Amino acid sequence: MKNFHYLIPIIFILSIFLFISDASAQTVFPNESNYQDGAFKATVFKGSTQQTIDLVSNASELYLHSSVDKYTISSGEVVNFTIGVENCGSLPIINIDVIDRETKNTVYSNAENIPAGTIQQIFFALSVNKTGMKDFDVIATFSDNHTFMNDTSVQITVLDPLTDIDVKLTSDKDTVPAGDTIKFYIEVKNNATQPIRAVDLVYEQASYIRHISIPQGGVKSFEINLTIDQVCDVAFTVNAVFEDNTQCTNKTNMIPINISSQARGLDPEFSDDDNSVEEIDQPEVEENIQTENEVQALDETSEQQIEISNEQENVQTNQTDDMRDALLQNAKQDQERRTLMTVLYAMLGLCTVGAVTLLAMLVYKLRNR
Repeated sequence: MKNFHYLIPIIFILSIFLFISDASAQTVFPNESNYQDGAFKATVFKGSTQQTIDLVSNASELYLHSSVDKYTISSGEVVNFTIGVENCGSLPIINIDVIDRETKNTVYSNAENIPAGTIQQIFFALSVNKTGMKDFDVIATFSDNHTFMNDTSVQITVLDPLTDIDVKLTSDKDTVPAGDTIKFYIEVKNNATQPIRAVDLVYEQASYIRHISIPQGGVKSFEINLTIDQVCDVAFTVNAVFEDNTQCTNKTNMIPINISSQARGLDPEFSDDDNSVEEIDQPEVEENIQTENEVQALDETSEQQIEISNEQENVQTNQTDDMRDALLQNAKQDQERRTLMTVLYAMLGLCTVGAVTLLAMLVYKLRNR
């Protein structure tokens, strides 16, 4: 017992070390080795519906296989996506939700029945406008109502659309008496990868808009009758509007017109027939104004639709961001609580060890008196 006081510091140090180790072991953080179903969850609200979501995405419970029907497309083309959902957990999957990371939209949501250890394919289609990875978050709901998320990606290449048009101008004659009429033929060839939906032919101050379809690789001719009163050079500017609203402008070749009179005038006359050549009537000033107003009204309607669509996307984005912020906040609060409990346990252990040490020293002194 005389050498007992030498063991007191050693016992004290060992007690502190063992207690802190035990307290730290009680603060468990998510990782691949300690993950268990439902061990790390957060309660969030999706709209007015309360939902519990796992804070950990572990590929051991959900494995995904992704593919598309075509990996190289034109801009705006629809792609068919296939995702094979492999249930690697111990419970059946009863629902699948797929979220497009780029748009934050839910592109697939359906009740499923995927037993544990099996694979089932889901299908959906999207319009793709740019080259890059299409990333999706797949959320699986299991039969005990706990959810699990994993992600998958597919590389898609979008070809740059060609918006070229070839234009050619010809006429039935190049020398006429003053005030005579010349027929001009404007040939438009669509070299783009998409159809033309409208053509605007411009000569000096006159504009002739025709909403007519010219398919990819197609050719369309327009006939314009002009009354010429003086020597001049005639050329047209052709503006083509494609289906995706992109535009292309080209100018025809120039045709010199020779006449004996120096009087100048422009009195186009137009007629239509059933041939493949379309004749265009020259619009009056009022018709030009009406056409411009109609085009402007269409543009305003399109802008309003785009604004409504953008507002809807913003609302969906804000809801998704709020849900993710809530998940992160809950995880942060859980970590802070665990850290605080570790500190409290450590302090309690120190106090306990100190009290035991003091009691041992007191007993030692009383015995040596």
